[in-house]
Amino acid sequence: MVAVSLLLSVLGATAFGTAAVLATLFLATAILVFNALGKFIPAIGMVLLSVIYAGHALVPNLWVTFLFPAWWVMTHAMVIAGLSHTLGRRSPVISRRASGFALMGWVVCSAVLAVLAYRRTGGAIWPDWVPWTAAMWPVGGAALLAVQILRRWRSLGPGPKLGEKIARYGAIWPTVYGFGWLAGIGAWKSAAIMGGLVLSGALAITVLREMYALAEHPLGYRL
Repeated sequence: MVAVSLLLSVLGATAFGTAAVLATLFLATAILVFNALGKFIPAIGMVLLSVIYAGHALVPNLWVTFLFPAWWVMTHAMVIAGLSHTLGRRSPVISRRASGFALMGWVVCSAVLAVLAYRRTGGAIWPDWVPWTAAMWPVGGAALLAVQILRRWRSLGPGPKLGEKIARYGAIWPTVYGFGWLAGIGAWKSAAIMGGLVLSGALAITVLREMYALAEHPLGYRL
């Protein structure tokens, strides 16, 4: 499954040129490092995962001028990683030193994106063609995610199940942000396509969850 996913991602990146293919291979390597190391060292894992998410957002166009969506999804990934690890009661516990390291990594990555945006837009981090009101859509998506996590926390309480659900929501939510940014700039046709991906992804997760539940506890008949 991993090999097939890697092959499909590289094939998909070929449509965007050689630079996109190289970026995809770099991200694939980063994912392997995260699976081997980042999951067991939270400080490194949170930073690495946020970089992976930001890089994933830039693969289709590495020279894009509007980098705020990449920063947004990078921040989202770090927050979700921290919440799923802490509320999921995973070990090792995130210490103050680990939190400080993750925060420092986030600041450095944010500064890099800010410098790139400043250079690409000729002295402005936020391009003129993007209205400030466009940010209201992803902010609303983040608020919706926060409400969903709060509901699950009240119903399940801290533990592995809650951590798993937070990670699951966090994995699908970048598409919600993508829909929000597209809707915010008035690209409704593209937003509709992204909205379809959001719905299909949510449906796929629901179906897989039910199939897994049936495999764990198959239906039976009582005589």
